[in-house]
Amino acid sequence: MLDIMHVMAKKLNKLDIEIFVALCWAIWYSWNNQLFKGKKLDPFLTVTRAEAVVEAYKRVKQQGQGLEAKHNSKTQQNWTPPLDNVFKVNVDVDVNFEKQLAGLGAVIKDSNGKVIVAAIKST
Repeated sequence: MLDIMHVMAKKLNKLDIEIFVALCWAIWYSWNNQLFKGKKLDPFLTVTRAEAVVEAYKRVKQQGQGLEAKHNSKTQQNWTPPLDNVFKVNVDVDVNFEKQLAGLGAVIKDSNGKVIVAAIKST
């Protein structure tokens, strides 16, 4: 695997590498859900999960220390449902820079507010 990463580092741009790594993790996560829990996840959700991880990573990296200040002054936000027969993905990230910890949460709901899938990942 390290050989593949070295080749990719030489030939791909940073965004492509980030997406590749996130996809590898999302595929691994989906495979483990099927193997250990008997839950076959929709491949579209696997790709969506990978994209959400990359976007959350970008937000954390761009905002740096400013993210911590943002989360300390949270305001209440209300969830609004998507259109009928549409799913909505909500993602949130929290970072503790002092302890070098990060957490990512994602939830997918249908137009009735029913949770279809939810996931968390922390370091």
